[in-house]
Amino acid sequence: MQVAKAPECVGSDLAPVLGIAAQAVPEARWSSVRLLRAGIHGTIYRVMAPDHEPLIVKLRTHAAERVVNFQRYLYPFTEGAIYRHLNLISAPFPRPRLCGTGQNDLGEWLMLEAVNGLPLSETDIERTRLLEELGRLLRSIHACPPPASVDAFEWSTRFRSAFVLTARELCQIDPANVEIWQRCLSEGVPSVGMPVMQQGVLLHGDFVGSNILVKPTTAVSAVIDWEWSTVGDPLFDLARIEAAFLSASANQLYGNVAERKIFHTAYGQLPAAAAGPWWRAYLLYLLMAPLLSCLKLGLPIHAGRPPEYIVAAQCENILLNTSL
Repeated sequence: MQVAKAPECVGSDLAPVLGIAAQAVPEARWSSVRLLRAGIHGTIYRVMAPDHEPLIVKLRTHAAERVVNFQRYLYPFTEGAIYRHLNLISAPFPRPRLCGTGQNDLGEWLMLEAVNGLPLSETDIERTRLLEELGRLLRSIHACPPPASVDAFEWSTRFRSAFVLTARELCQIDPANVEIWQRCLSEGVPSVGMPVMQQGVLLHGDFVGSNILVKPTTAVSAVIDWEWSTVGDPLFDLARIEAAFLSASANQLYGNVAERKIFHTAYGQLPAAAAGPWWRAYLLYLLMAPLLSCLKLGLPIHAGRPPEYIVAAQCENILLNTSL
């Protein structure tokens, strides 16, 4: 998500956020709101009261939900449902506590406890030791019981549907690079029957720097933003991390091949299929889908939204060479 910072304030446009806090925790005197992030799929606020610990409100508007609903093939769970599941299974990793969920005239909202720590993407912490912790952490997420059973056929069917729809929409909305998007359609989708994972695992879906809170001691304080969590191929999470690296995103976990090896070694399973058709397809999709969301929402080019020709060039390179 693009980060937007604003001073503490209470205005008419933020009054609904105070209303959400009052609905979730009515006994507190909520008095001020601070905008933390304004991104593609929603807005995050910190709400404060003199008689209660700060809380986080995540608001996804109805308009944004309609624009990005093409991704729901892969992500059938709500973030609130994922947080409740993690609590039910006593997941062995740090995360915010869910305080409430609901809807209002603006959209769906989620209220979480505020966790101390800064997003990894906003720090200059030395990464080597932290990458080992992050590799083990992702492995522990994948080892958790998932909220539903998803086999290889169901996952591959969902993914192909999402991939094809994304590439087709890019052909229409970005005609300047239509040849690349057509190549993604013709060359990037694994054929029916191509072997994939045996059984789906719990995926975070967006395990990148902005969604990992860290302390100055280089310890992870929480894994946040589970809105893209799903059940599927563990390579999909690894591909999301690799896509951030290939695009030199500020969200990248590792910045070079040596750091990538540290992370994969700590994860405990080097992606043996990292030169195969599914790995290539995951990388392509995880570059195309965010671009399509930005284009449909009319977002201008910024640090988290590269120009279309850059993403097209990255996809073309993946089609040519996907080996690690």
